[in-house]
Amino acid sequence: FRLLYNELLSEFPYRELFENLLKSAILKIIKLSSSNQALNRRQEIAMMFKQLVHKNFKKQKNISFYADKLAVSTNYLNRCVFSVFKKSSKELILEVLIMHSQFLLFESTKSIADICYELDFSDPSYFSRLFKKIVGVSPTSYRNRAT
Repeated sequence: FRLLYNELLSEFPYRELFENLLKSAILKIIKLSSSNQALNRRQEIAMMFKQLVHKNFKKQKNISFYADKLAVSTNYLNRCVFSVFKKSSKELILEVLIMHSQFLLFESTKSIADICYELDFSDPSYFSRLFKKIVGVSPTSYRNRAT
């Protein structure tokens, strides 16, 4: 930068053009830097959200709970999560719930209803429909395939 500055102070035919190009380059660097900071902040929020979901998924399915914990609005949280994971916050929560239910179906002898209640679903038939929608097979079929 010192060489550029010294060159800028000297007199030469295209000094004004050089000065404008230099200012333009500096502005572009500043804009890129600030957009990277915003992207990094979004990534940070999305990753913290995912960690919170893994800790609280059994009892907290409400996005506003996570937004409050992260001190952001639900809309901003959704934008951050979507920009990083290409899915909504709700989809990510359900994905973690279903992943855990798959583990329980594979590793335990608990009934599907017990697993449903353990994951804080109030209706086993809703849980089964949701499971089938996400996994592609019913919880019973999944368990039978796993054994």
